[in-house]
Amino acid sequence: MSIRGNISQRIDYLYRQECDAVIVASCALTRLSIDLPAEKLPFATHPLQGKLAIVAKSNRQDLVNIFKDSDIRRSYGTVILVGAGPGDPELLTVKAVKAINSADIIYYDALSGDRVLGDSKAERIFVGKRKG
Repeated sequence: MSIRGNISQRIDYLYRQECDAVIVASCALTRLSIDLPAEKLPFATHPLQGKLAIVAKSNRQDLVNIFKDSDIRRSYGTVILVGAGPGDPELLTVKAVKAINSADIIYYDALSGDRVLGDSKAERIFVGKRKG
């Protein structure tokens, strides 16, 4: 079967159940504000081309299994927000201390500093909150 047409026409093949999945340029989905569940393929594309995405019906576990090893969402990190009040380390919760000590990167402001961040080996990025 040949799938021809613009992005919307290609996606319509899915809705008409004439195919189980289509491969389209993810930049086209973004440009057209088409918000569909899609898997981005992790291989390099030509510099003048966008990344490719798999768009499929949500209930196709067989397709999920085929592409799960190349699903870039597996490498997403976790963001944890920790409040330290007025910068007093004694006000941190046990959970906050564990988050700080296990972090790879910490974005901190002038209220935090070394007293709150302690001996964490994380990369530290200062984000301000002071004049200038």
